[in-house]
Amino acid sequence: GAYVHLCCAKVPAHIVEGDSIFSVALCCILPLMLVFDPFLNCLLQPEGGDGLLLAERCPASDEVGHYYSFVSMCGMLCYFCLLLDFSVLSNRLAAFGLAVMRTFSELALFAFGLAFVMLAFVCGITALKEDDIDFDTIPHAAKTFLQMFLDMASSSQYDHIASYVTIFIGVCLFKFVTTVYLLNFLVAQLACAYAHALEDMTGFAYLRRGQVC
Repeated sequence: GAYVHLCCAKVPAHIVEGDSIFSVALCCILPLMLVFDPFLNCLLQPEGGDGLLLAERCPASDEVGHYYSFVSMCGMLCYFCLLLDFSVLSNRLAAFGLAVMRTFSELALFAFGLAFVMLAFVCGITALKEDDIDFDTIPHAAKTFLQMFLDMASSSQYDHIASYVTIFIGVCLFKFVTTVYLLNFLVAQLACAYAHALEDMTGFAYLRRGQVC
C-alpha cells in the first residue's frame, strides 16, 4: 500500500486519512489513561487513601489526577469525532458534514486575516506615546484587542479608552474592520462555499455510505 512520512517515520497512508487518525489517537490515549488512572495508582500504595485498600483518592492519585483528566478529555473528543461515522445513515446529514469539512479552509483564511489585522493594529497602537496600561506592550494590546473582538471588554474599559483620543480612534477603526467588514465577509464567503460544496458533497455522501455498507 501507499506510505507517507510523518515526523521522520514512514507510516501507512490510510492511518492519516479520514477518521483513521482519530482511531490512532485513541489507541495512544487509552494506554495513557491506564497509566494515569487514579484507582490503579492508589493500588500501588500500601496504605491506599483514607486507610482504605480500594480508593480513588490518595497522594499518588493527586499527583497524576491532572494528567488523567487531560487525557480523558482528549479521549472523549476522539470518541465523539468517531461518532460522526453514523452520519452515513442519512445522506443529507452526511453531505452536510462533508460540506462543513470542506469550508474549514475558508475559516482558516478568516483566522489568518484577523490575526494579520490584529497584529497591524497592535504594533501601531503600542508605538503611540500613551500611558494606558492596556496598550503599553504588545501582549497587553493583543489581549485587549482580542477581548474587544469577542465582545468581552467592559463598558468601563471603553470609557477609559475614550480619554485617549488616538487610541480611541485606533480602536474604532479596529472594530469597524474586524466586526463590520471581516465578519460579514466571512458570512458571505461561508455561504457561497457551502452552497458550492453541498452540490458535490451529496454525491460523495452516497459513495461514502456505499463504502461503509
